[in-house]
Amino acid sequence: MNTNNRKATDQSGVRPPELGFVSKAVVARFLGLTPRTVENLHTRGLPHFKFGPRRNRYDLAEVKAWAERECRVVRMG
Repeated sequence: MNTNNRKATDQSGVRPPELGFVSKAVVARFLGLTPRTVENLHTRGLPHFKFGPRRNRYDLAEVKAWAERECRVVRMG
């Protein structure tokens, strides 16, 4: 088997999107969150695109940049 033909994945196991837009479930896996939490992040300004009344899609590069800018990790202990 030729491993050069495999598509690369990042640390979260999510392959880069072919067309640039991914679903809420993919974003949730990418960020290590639940899909419901991704919905809640919309109120904080998570970048998304609307494709119809109930269909949002995300650009992982924009989501990653937003998360690095807007979210912080607080470690206890």
